[in-house]
Amino acid sequence: MKTSTIRFGGAILLFWGLSFVSLLAQPAKERLKELPPVFVIGDYEPEYEAMMGNYPKSLLDVCGNDMPLAFDLWIGFIEEMEAYSKQAGFELNGVKAWFHVFFEKDGTIAQIGFHLKPTSRNIDTDAFIGFLNQFIAQYKFPYTALESYSNYTSVSFPSVYNRPVSDGNNGGR
Repeated sequence: MKTSTIRFGGAILLFWGLSFVSLLAQPAKERLKELPPVFVIGDYEPEYEAMMGNYPKSLLDVCGNDMPLAFDLWIGFIEEMEAYSKQAGFELNGVKAWFHVFFEKDGTIAQIGFHLKPTSRNIDTDAFIGFLNQFIAQYKFPYTALESYSNYTSVSFPSVYNRPVSDGNNGGR
């Protein structure tokens, strides 16, 4: 009886070991399925760090280091988020946060990590997560690249940016 128990226990241990090795053999993107589309930075540290490794390029990198282009694209993103918040009836004014947005090549948003700043107005984090989930479900960034990329920066609402007026030759940049 002891021999069969040892064999059974050994088989379970072997199965568990093979399952663990199989999990480690998966690409990093496959192992990150538990990282939600919107998350608070600090809540999923190992998954977040692994996610950053999958997005080594920044928005500025994929824009060919064209700062005005990258800035215009980012400001357009923030303005679209503000417009959507008004449509959805979600108040963003007074929110100040760090955003880390992960974009796929086609402009879809894979994930948004955020951390509210101490100077932000008090906001229900779960409601904010819900709003951001709704926003990324319907939004596509108007820029495609040859590889996935991310942008990490500070955000404050309302956004007040003085964009240069287009002279007709540079598409508004």
